[in-house]
Amino acid sequence: MILLLKPYKNPKARQLSLIRNTRRLQIHSNRSMPSWRGMTDKHEETLYQIECSLDETQQYLRRDCLEITGVPNTPHDNPKQIVKEIGSLIGVEI
Repeated sequence: MILLLKPYKNPKARQLSLIRNTRRLQIHSNRSMPSWRGMTDKHEETLYQIECSLDETQQYLRRDCLEITGVPNTPHDNPKQIVKEIGSLIGVEI
C-alpha cells in the first residue's frame, strides 16, 4: 500500500493527514498480519522437519563408521591387524 503526502500550507491539516494515513496503514497491516504469522509458523515447522530428517540421514550414514584414535603410528604398522587386535581387546570379533 502506497500513500502519497500532499504539501500543506496549514500544519494542522498536514498533521491530520498524517494521522489518517497512519490509521490506514495500521488497518492494512492488521489485516495481513495473521496470514504472515501462519506462514511463519508453517515455515518454522517445515524447517524443523528438514533439520530432523538431515540429522537422521547423517546418523544413518555414520552407522558403520568407527574412528580409532590414540594408537601410535609406526612406520611398518598394519591397520587391519591393529583393528583386529583392538577388537579382540574389547571382545568383538572382526
